Amino acid sequence: MPLGERMGASVASRKMWVLAAVILLIPCGAARAWDTHQDCADKRCASNSNLAGECFTFHGILRPYNGNPTYRIWRVGTKRLFGVLCDEDPIVPANLMSVLSEGLNASWNRDFSGDYEVCPFTAEKPGWMQFVCVEKVTNLVVYDRQLKSIIRDERHPVSRASAAH
Repeated sequence: MPLGERMGASVASRKMWVLAAVILLIPCGAARAWDTHQDCADKRCASNSNLAGECFTFHGILRPYNGNPTYRIWRVGTKRLFGVLCDEDPIVPANLMSVLSEGLNASWNRDFSGDYEVCPFTAEKPGWMQFVCVEKVTNLVVYDRQLKSIIRDERHPVSRASAAH
């Protein structure tokens, strides 16, 4: 067989292997998407039956991203990002939901800093985003990056009397 024909056969064979791999891997991605939608059926956070572990608290900054999930929380001082389920109707407390839905597209220009209590829907895995819901956020500060100013501040002030003790 001439060299040109052998190379053509090799390319065709390689294309078949790639196609077979794609066909085999598609169900894996679809299974995770299905699981995520199942997690979204129950809008409770800490008492959700689909949780993968105990809830925990940390200081972080929530920000909307282009992609899925839309809302992600950066754990301050780390490289860790948590993805908040569910995109259309995120599982977050009322005080956070009210500021996320203020104004048309306003949240895209804002950082939502606070102490987040989150509950995991997936196990922690280095290098992977962990999916969570937000049970509670305290000390919420909303910073508008476009206006370059704080537009909401729910931090609990420390009185001078209690600070002296």
